[in-house]
This record gives sequence, C-alpha cells and structure tokens, in this order.
Amino acid sequence: YDFINNTTNQIDQNGHGTHVAGTIIQMANSVGASTVEIMPLKALDSVGQGTVFDVIRAIDHAIEAGANIINLSLGYQGPRVPISGTLPAPLELAINVAGQYQVLVVAAAGNQSMDLDIGTMTYYPAAFTCSNLISVAASGCRDQLMHFSNEGVISVDISAPGEVRSTILDNKWSIKSGTSMAAAVLTGSLALVSTNSCPFEAERLKTAMLNGADITTAPVETQGRVNAQGALAILGTLRTFTPNINPQTSDRLNADLDLQLSPVPFGNNLNIQWNQSETGLTSIFMSDATGRVVFTH
Repeated sequence: YDFINNTTNQIDQNGHGTHVAGTIIQMANSVGASTVEIMPLKALDSVGQGTVFDVIRAIDHAIEAGANIINLSLGYQGPRVPISGTLPAPLELAINVAGQYQVLVVAAAGNQSMDLDIGTMTYYPAAFTCSNLISVAASGCRDQLMHFSNEGVISVDISAPGEVRSTILDNKWSIKSGTSMAAAVLTGSLALVSTNSCPFEAERLKTAMLNGADITTAPVETQGRVNAQGALAILGTLRTFTPNINPQTSDRLNADLDLQLSPVPFGNNLNIQWNQSETGLTSIFMSDATGRVVFTH
C-alpha cells in the first residue's frame, strides 16, 4: 500500500525501497527459504521524505496484515528525550505495539557519523529502547564501521555489511552504501533464520541474532557483526523439551528428560542443568559449548 498517495498502487519513485527489498529477499532466500515474502509499504515520497504519521500507518498495516519482521531503513534526527518521566513518542508506541504482536522491527542506525549515546541530538527510531527493536550500524569489508555510520554501545545493537549490490529501478542492479543497506541485510538474515528454526518467537529470535554475532571491534552493544549461521547454531532445531520427573526416585535431581533435537545443534555440545524445588517446580537451563544460554524454562 502507498501511504503517501493513499493507493494500492505502491510504485517506487525513488529506488531506495527497491534496493532494500532486493537485499532482504537475497539474504532470506540465500539457502532456498522460499517461504519468505516481501510486503511493500510506501511511507516516503519520491525524494525520500515523509511524515512519522505515515510511517506509523504503515507499521499498523504491517501488523494487521500479519508481518513477522518490519524493516525501517529510514529515520530522523531529534533531541534526546530523557528516559524517565516522559511519555513515549508516537513512533515508539507503534513499535511497542508491534512487539505485543510478536513483530520484530529492524531500524537503520543512520548515516550522520554520530555517536548516538552522547550529545543533545540522536537518531530515531534506532535510539528507541523498545524490546522488539534491533538497530543496525554499517560495517565495511574488514568489519570496521563505515565512515558515515552512526554508532553507540548503548543505542546501536549490532553491525551488518553496509555496501550491497542489489536491485534498482528499470530492472537493473547497483551497489549502494548506507545503514539502510545494513538494516536490510539484518532483516533478511532474521527471515532466513526464522524459516530454518523453531516457530517464530520475536524475543528468542532477537536474542539469538545478537548473541550469534561475530565479535569485532565495532562500537555497538554486541561489538559484533551479524552472522546468520551463528544465530542458527544458538537456536538449533529445538522442537520439544519436556521434563519428565520420575516420582519414584528418591533423588529429586535424578530425572528423566524427554529431549528431541533434530539435527543435534550447538556444535554437538549441549549442557543441561535442572533443579527441582521443594514445591515441585522444575527449572531448566541449557547452554552451548561456549557458555551461551540457548534455552531456559
């Protein structure tokens, strides 16, 4: 849908959206994840400008239409808002609502060479603190941040390649650079991982993507660059995990576990700890060979 002209004829008059969409689908379908689909929603005009109102309308439409992941390769500079004692901004509220419907939102960190953690100005929506939001900086060929990319060890979650060859208008291809491209790489990676792992769970998928990143020196929260394989290794293909405590045993910690893993993930090394309290409640903690938590219950 085209929220600029209020029509279902959503023609890209700028080319930015076509490049971003092409990047997402390339990443998502890189190993044949054919179930991934693009929902084109236009909230910016032919020169890449628009209103927060139209972006919110597009987010609401995506939620209602059943989207799992929303890519926001856009943003705006604004004054830093104190976290305590203030009401959320309308765009922040819209992203929070998406989270209530298990929708992940990916936002470009921006191309102003700013540290989003300092100063009176920052970049939104990347700097929002929504639990279902992932903000993405742009990395170069040696995993350093590209010179234009915004950064922030608090405000920016992860980095992704920011120079990408993808589709443009008139059935052509072109290389473009920016955190918009990096956000698209991350979105496509999320789609790829979600179609090759357990049923879609926004919080679990975000955690796996951030914890599975390759460690670099990037000044972002994870100090990492996206690695879809790393996220898949954390998620594995855990389908069922049902503790079956034998009431006949004299030892509360001597229990049978009904655990189905196919194939065996986590580098064939899965550490399981469980504990049963005096009230009979059982807690389970699972970690991989590196100590990263992969499942808790």
